[in-house]
Amino acid sequence: MRERSLRPDIRRPTLIAPGALAAAWMWAAVVPVAGADESLTIAGSAWISDAPTALAAGRGWFNRDGDAGPRIGTIHVDSGADALARLLAGDADFALVAPTPFARALLSGAYADDPPMVIGSVALSNRTHHLVANGARGIDRPADLRGRRVGVMPGTSAHFGWHLFSRLHQLDGDAVTRVDMDVRDLPAALVDGRIDAAVLWSPWDQPARAELGPRLREYSMRSLYTVNWLLVTRRSVAITHPEAMDRVVTGYIRAIAALKDDRAEGLRWHADAIGQSVESLLEHADSVIWRMSLDWSVPANLEAQFDWFLDWPEYSGRARPAPYEYIIDAPLRRVAPAQVRLPDYLACADPGGGCPR
Repeated sequence: MRERSLRPDIRRPTLIAPGALAAAWMWAAVVPVAGADESLTIAGSAWISDAPTALAAGRGWFNRDGDAGPRIGTIHVDSGADALARLLAGDADFALVAPTPFARALLSGAYADDPPMVIGSVALSNRTHHLVANGARGIDRPADLRGRRVGVMPGTSAHFGWHLFSRLHQLDGDAVTRVDMDVRDLPAALVDGRIDAAVLWSPWDQPARAELGPRLREYSMRSLYTVNWLLVTRRSVAITHPEAMDRVVTGYIRAIAALKDDRAEGLRWHADAIGQSVESLLEHADSVIWRMSLDWSVPANLEAQFDWFLDWPEYSGRARPAPYEYIIDAPLRRVAPAQVRLPDYLACADPGGGCPR
């Protein structure tokens, strides 16, 4: 059999060039296998917490020679919300997403026949989301945002972070004008003055930093919100592809171990995928804790999202999902049981056999 490269075929425009603004992007990495007639797709994004996805794909850890099941490919899109949308539309089989869009999808009730389910948390971070402002517009402290325009991508972890930040600094209600925009458009809008501030996460803050330089003002959300980066799938995928589920989980565990052993080399795959330098990613690496786990942080974080969304008129009166309806622990229990730290009754062991058990 002819030897084949395990490095992915990466096709994408540059995400961020020095001194330039971000553009829409996507990269695909699929290891071709002769005769393979089925594949599954993982959808991820540019956020540094997603670094294990590119690393595992590039090193071939999602696909082993001799595996009989479907091959695993990856795509990366702009945000976790976009990745989840791919999953829910049937264009991906796994997604990496923050709790906010995941909770919103559950509450919508639109996917009850084949709901998204959490396999595990890949990372935790409370230092990669920031409110950034243009100091040239007279903003030097949060109180100066009163009467200003703040850009937020709605329904994302940044939106939830803004909710907490605005409440803390008494900027909720009509104190500011919230401008809903896609994350890819926020840096340019901040630089050209269409908005006065924006809630961004790494690496989407880099264009604003490059353009504004010393005029940039940054306000951390570190004390307000710790974001899980969740690996999720659809219930139907969990039922029909248990072997592939285990391969995906194993790939993430191997990638996270490699990041701990050699962070710069581990981040190189993610840097190549998104058009960033390894050095720029290393500046943010200490703000992320990579660990494949299922612990109390997952349901606790999602409960906070449910509380927030249930105050929205469109979700008023909706039933709050129980953990066993959105957490499937079987794959991680099979591969690394010590990393499941939830009592059995909180998670679904066999979505094909009915839950709770």
